[in-house]
Amino acid sequence: MNKTIWKYLLIAVMVPALLCTVSCSKKSVKADTAAPSVSSDAADREAKRLAEEQRLRDEAKKGTLSATEQAKYRFITDDAYFDFDSSALTTEAQSVLKQKSQWLMSNSAAQATVEGHCDERGTNAYNLALGERRANAAKEYLVGLGVPGDKIQTVSYGKSRPLCTQHDDACWDQNRRDEFTLQEAK
Repeated sequence: MNKTIWKYLLIAVMVPALLCTVSCSKKSVKADTAAPSVSSDAADREAKRLAEEQRLRDEAKKGTLSATEQAKYRFITDDAYFDFDSSALTTEAQSVLKQKSQWLMSNSAAQATVEGHCDERGTNAYNLALGERRANAAKEYLVGLGVPGDKIQTVSYGKSRPLCTQHDDACWDQNRRDEFTLQEAK
């Protein structure tokens, strides 16, 4: 009999507590007006950059790029690839970077970003660090070839932007890369 009383007492306490918890409204949070936001100029520059990259891709498919535009197109589409769990530049990656250095030095107004990427294996934190090492390895190599360091920025995306989403070696090979983007000179 005591057990039955305790059960009813527990239910009598728990049900109102649960209803109060579920029915209480959440506080509304005002946006911090002092927080920095992306300026419309920066958003416009990024939109123009993406539009230019898309234009180059479209023109390349049609085969209507000039020699200058072909070189620019190769700059943004030729990636440097890495071995598993490594930020060491392969011979092929060095060859790609040599071509990029020549293009950067002959286009004085160009600013580039090296984006480090990884395959899906490993933790997010590990892959962000590995992507950063890969991007920095490419930047250091380019600087060693004579490209001014202030023309190159680096960023790591780790495993967050895969080119291929299959779960096999061939796909992982494509995701272990440095990609290159161009920005207008500031």
